[in-house]
Amino acid sequence: MGLLLRVSCLISLSFVFSQPASSQNCTPDKETANRHFIEAHTALFDYLSLAHLCSPYLGQAFVTSGISKTEDFMAQLGIGRNDAIILAEETNQKAIGAAAKYDLPAIAKQTGNETTISMRCIDQLNNAMHQYDVARAKMAKAQCAP
Repeated sequence: MGLLLRVSCLISLSFVFSQPASSQNCTPDKETANRHFIEAHTALFDYLSLAHLCSPYLGQAFVTSGISKTEDFMAQLGIGRNDAIILAEETNQKAIGAAAKYDLPAIAKQTGNETTISMRCIDQLNNAMHQYDVARAKMAKAQCAP
Protein backbone atom coordinates (compact mmCIF):
# COMPACT_ATOMS: atom_id res chain seq x y z
CA MET A 1 0.00 0.00 0.00
CA GLY A 2 2.94 2.31 0.67
CA LEU A 3 4.02 1.86 -2.94
CA LEU A 4 0.62 2.98 -4.23
CA LEU A 5 0.66 6.01 -1.95
CA ARG A 6 4.17 7.06 -3.02
CA VAL A 7 3.36 6.71 -6.70
CA SER A 8 0.00 8.41 -6.26
CA CYS A 9 1.83 11.40 -4.78
CA LEU A 10 4.15 11.42 -7.80
CA ILE A 11 1.16 11.43 -10.14
CA SER A 12 -0.18 14.43 -8.23
CA LEU A 13 3.13 16.23 -8.63
CA SER A 14 3.22 15.43 -12.33
CA PHE A 15 -0.02 17.43 -12.71
CA VAL A 16 1.66 20.47 -11.23
CA PHE A 17 4.63 20.32 -13.60
CA SER A 18 3.06 18.93 -16.76
CA GLN A 19 1.49 20.86 -19.58
CA PRO A 20 -1.51 19.38 -21.37
CA ALA A 21 -1.04 18.42 -24.99
CA SER A 22 -3.81 20.83 -25.89
CA SER A 23 -4.81 23.19 -23.12
CA GLN A 24 -8.10 24.09 -24.82
CA ASN A 25 -9.29 20.49 -25.07
CA CYS A 26 -7.98 18.79 -21.94
CA THR A 27 -8.12 19.38 -18.23
CA PRO A 28 -6.06 16.93 -16.15
CA ASP A 29 -8.19 14.75 -13.87
CA LYS A 30 -6.13 13.61 -10.88
CA GLU A 31 -8.79 11.29 -9.42
CA THR A 32 -9.28 9.45 -12.68
CA ALA A 33 -5.54 9.20 -13.26
CA ASN A 34 -5.01 7.77 -9.77
CA ARG A 35 -7.81 5.25 -10.25
CA HIS A 36 -6.33 4.09 -13.56
CA PHE A 37 -2.86 3.96 -12.01
CA ILE A 38 -4.19 1.52 -9.41
CA GLU A 39 -5.86 -0.53 -12.16
CA ALA A 40 -2.64 -0.62 -14.18
CA HIS A 41 -0.52 -1.54 -11.17
CA THR A 42 -3.01 -4.26 -10.18
CA ALA A 43 -2.92 -5.69 -13.71
CA LEU A 44 0.90 -5.78 -13.61
CA PHE A 45 0.74 -7.46 -10.20
CA ASP A 46 -1.72 -10.03 -11.56
CA TYR A 47 0.54 -10.58 -14.55
CA LEU A 48 3.56 -11.19 -12.32
CA SER A 49 1.59 -13.52 -10.03
CA LEU A 50 0.38 -15.52 -13.02
CA ALA A 51 3.87 -15.57 -14.52
CA HIS A 52 5.27 -17.07 -11.32
CA LEU A 53 2.38 -19.49 -11.08
CA CYS A 54 2.80 -20.63 -14.66
CA SER A 55 6.61 -20.67 -14.72
CA PRO A 56 6.82 -24.48 -14.29
CA TYR A 57 4.97 -24.75 -17.61
CA LEU A 58 6.16 -21.66 -19.49
CA GLY A 59 9.60 -20.87 -18.07
CA GLN A 60 10.89 -17.63 -16.54
CA ALA A 61 10.57 -15.36 -19.58
CA PHE A 62 7.14 -14.07 -18.55
CA VAL A 63 8.42 -13.30 -15.04
CA THR A 64 11.36 -11.35 -16.46
CA SER A 65 9.03 -9.52 -18.85
CA GLY A 66 6.67 -8.60 -16.01
CA ILE A 67 9.49 -7.22 -13.86
CA SER A 68 10.81 -5.19 -16.78
CA LYS A 69 7.32 -3.87 -17.60
CA THR A 70 6.86 -2.84 -13.95
CA GLU A 71 10.22 -1.02 -13.92
CA ASP A 72 9.32 0.84 -17.11
CA PHE A 73 5.89 1.77 -15.78
CA MET A 74 7.36 3.23 -12.61
CA ALA A 75 10.07 5.07 -14.55
CA GLN A 76 7.43 6.58 -16.88
CA LEU A 77 5.75 8.05 -13.81
CA GLY A 78 8.86 10.07 -13.08
CA ILE A 79 10.35 7.80 -10.47
CA GLY A 80 14.12 7.58 -10.77
CA ARG A 81 15.40 4.48 -12.54
CA ASN A 82 16.99 3.00 -9.39
CA ASP A 83 13.84 3.54 -7.34
CA ALA A 84 11.78 2.05 -10.16
CA ILE A 85 13.92 -1.09 -10.08
CA ILE A 86 13.53 -1.36 -6.30
CA LEU A 87 9.75 -0.83 -6.47
CA ALA A 88 9.47 -3.40 -9.26
CA GLU A 89 11.34 -5.94 -7.13
CA GLU A 90 9.05 -5.20 -4.16
CA THR A 91 6.06 -5.80 -6.42
CA ASN A 92 7.68 -8.99 -7.72
CA GLN A 93 8.24 -10.34 -4.18
CA LYS A 94 4.59 -9.70 -3.31
CA ALA A 95 3.56 -11.42 -6.54
CA ILE A 96 5.63 -14.48 -5.59
CA GLY A 97 3.73 -14.62 -2.30
CA ALA A 98 0.40 -14.30 -4.07
CA ALA A 99 1.30 -17.02 -6.58
CA ALA A 100 2.29 -19.38 -3.77
CA LYS A 101 -1.34 -19.43 -2.59
CA TYR A 102 -2.40 -21.35 -5.68
CA ASP A 103 -1.73 -24.98 -6.43
CA LEU A 104 -1.43 -25.06 -10.20
CA PRO A 105 0.19 -28.52 -10.32
CA ALA A 106 -2.91 -29.92 -8.58
CA ILE A 107 -5.10 -28.22 -11.17
CA ALA A 108 -2.89 -29.66 -13.91
CA LYS A 109 -3.32 -33.13 -12.44
CA GLN A 110 -7.10 -32.68 -12.50
CA THR A 111 -7.09 -31.87 -16.21
CA GLY A 112 -4.37 -34.39 -16.94
CA ASN A 113 -3.04 -32.18 -19.70
CA GLU A 114 -0.14 -29.78 -19.17
CA THR A 115 -0.65 -28.29 -22.64
CA THR A 116 -4.13 -27.19 -21.62
CA ILE A 117 -2.71 -25.55 -18.49
CA SER A 118 -0.03 -23.80 -20.56
CA MET A 119 -2.63 -22.43 -22.96
CA ARG A 120 -4.80 -21.22 -20.07
CA CYS A 121 -1.76 -19.54 -18.54
CA ILE A 122 -0.94 -17.75 -21.78
CA ASP A 123 -4.54 -16.62 -22.20
CA GLN A 124 -4.62 -15.23 -18.66
CA LEU A 125 -1.23 -13.55 -19.06
CA ASN A 126 -2.38 -11.91 -22.29
CA ASN A 127 -5.58 -10.75 -20.60
CA ALA A 128 -3.67 -9.22 -17.66
CA MET A 129 -1.30 -7.41 -20.03
CA HIS A 130 -4.23 -6.10 -22.07
CA GLN A 131 -5.86 -4.79 -18.87
CA TYR A 132 -2.57 -3.08 -17.98
CA ASP A 133 -2.28 -1.46 -21.43
CA VAL A 134 -5.85 -0.15 -21.32
CA ALA A 135 -5.52 1.21 -17.77
CA ARG A 136 -2.16 2.84 -18.57
CA ALA A 137 -3.64 4.50 -21.67
CA LYS A 138 -6.63 5.77 -19.68
CA MET A 139 -4.28 7.10 -16.99
CA ALA A 140 -2.22 8.95 -19.60
CA LYS A 141 -5.37 10.37 -21.16
CA ALA A 142 -6.59 11.59 -17.76
CA GLN A 143 -3.20 13.34 -17.35
CA CYS A 144 -3.59 14.92 -20.80
CA ALA A 145 -0.50 13.10 -22.03
CA PRO A 146 -0.17 12.70 -25.78
